[in-house]
Amino acid sequence: MGKQPAGTTNSYLSGIDNGSLTNQNVSGRTYRTISALNGAASTISQTPHTASQPVYSKGRLPLDVQGNTINPQANYQLALGSTPLALGAGSPSSLWKIVPVRDETDSAYNSGFYRLQNSATGAYLQLGGSTVESRRAIGSAALQGPVLPGFNAAGNGGNGIPGGSDQWYLQPVTDNVPLTLALNSSDATQAQASKTSVDGVQRYRLVNRNSGFALQAQSSQFVLAGQTPGNAAQILSITPAP
Repeated sequence: MGKQPAGTTNSYLSGIDNGSLTNQNVSGRTYRTISALNGAASTISQTPHTASQPVYSKGRLPLDVQGNTINPQANYQLALGSTPLALGAGSPSSLWKIVPVRDETDSAYNSGFYRLQNSATGAYLQLGGSTVESRRAIGSAALQGPVLPGFNAAGNGGNGIPGGSDQWYLQPVTDNVPLTLALNSSDATQAQASKTSVDGVQRYRLVNRNSGFALQAQSSQFVLAGQTPGNAAQILSITPAP
């Protein structure tokens, strides 16, 4: 559980991801609140779990296609839809390591975000573009590059400087099927349209932390696109390397 700063009121706060300073769809272990009353910003870190603490947040690592928790030291074959996630000239590798990004305020904990490191080149999955805006835009193409700086809390007069485009989160995609239900819909049909639990999910969207857009296979590239339910080209599968 996180502890709100003294004097704040939940009804008048909005939240924002601490590492990107833009994404309001998701946040990691540490996040920022902004008061609608006076504009004051506060940084919130969820309290570490102790044995005597009855209520707490629990992080869940993603699962591979075999239902096993991912191992940051292992190599995985990644694919978006039926397209292997392979970038670069020649015979690029689609084998990657899924490396947790540490929390900005306490490196003993994972933030909930990841970097993808190519097993052949050692480079990281990130986005091309000459400006921050272009690297966050729909249509920005993925490439490999060196690891980028993370969030700098001391930068910009203490307001913080966002991390680079090489941080991602794995958004679980359930097997829920969009259906229009009727009064006489069968129990099986209702169950198919109502599956919302993420327990055991083995499919994901690969969403960029800075923009909130999903990576999508498109022609011979991988580009940022708006999240689209049912779009197979955005569905990430994680298969252990043979």
